[in-house]
Amino acid sequence: MLSTYLNDHAHGVRVLLSLIAGGLGGAVFFWLSLPLPWMLGSMLLVSAGAVGGMPFRRSVRLRKAMIAVMGLLLGSYFTADTLSQFGLWSLAALLVSAYVVLMTGISLGVFRRFGRMDLPTAYFSSMPGGLGPMTIAGEEAGGDNQLIPIAHVIRIFCVVSSVPIYLALVRGVDLAPGPVALSELVAMPHWHDWLVWAACAVAGFFGARAIRVPFGEILGPMLLCAIAYIFELVSVALPPFVTVAAQVVIGTSIGTQFANLRTRYVLRSVATSLGSTIVMLAGALG
Repeated sequence: MLSTYLNDHAHGVRVLLSLIAGGLGGAVFFWLSLPLPWMLGSMLLVSAGAVGGMPFRRSVRLRKAMIAVMGLLLGSYFTADTLSQFGLWSLAALLVSAYVVLMTGISLGVFRRFGRMDLPTAYFSSMPGGLGPMTIAGEEAGGDNQLIPIAHVIRIFCVVSSVPIYLALVRGVDLAPGPVALSELVAMPHWHDWLVWAACAVAGFFGARAIRVPFGEILGPMLLCAIAYIFELVSVALPPFVTVAAQVVIGTSIGTQFANLRTRYVLRSVATSLGSTIVMLAGALG
């Protein structure tokens, strides 16, 4: 019993150390104004430490809780106002959907043929659905939890480094960020909003698990939260500190999986990710 307690204590210390490193990495990326700072920064710093031999570990329970929070964040984008405007951009949405399907199919072929990935890994590496959600879903589907995030990180950096330059220099788009009021960053929602979010997270998480919905740990909270926003049970955004915490935990969790890095496979994934991203950008310009 004592040995179990000591092992649990040591694991908790390693998890805490990982989260501190992840928070530091996110803060540095945020200070440098890099894309997806809290998730990418935490993932990259923790993965570097894990490769270097640092005793980083992840908490599965904490990770699952933050997956539910990510579901809430995704669901919060489905508002009544968004649905009311769907008819205005339905054609654009149809064209974008066709483009996504086409590019995903091409990327899937590239990862399968040249990256020599298994089907779940290639599929979730190809899907343009975001670093966190796709890595989580891919891992649950049996995909490689090292190669999937690498593919998305490469894609993110390629896109955010090339698209703004193209828009500013070729299209003449003004990309200067708008002002953000300090009150928006520190405002605390009403207790009613917290209650709705908690209900969506808990009911969605465990309800989806009970009926065995694929990827239900994120889809369940997302669907219930979307319903809550559509029917205006809640109308304010999730507090920034909640979304930041979720991104740091998930980014850190991904980073800890790089402890046993397989260099040859990773380099192959980087090369194929670059190739598929170039094809994707060329298709968008075309």
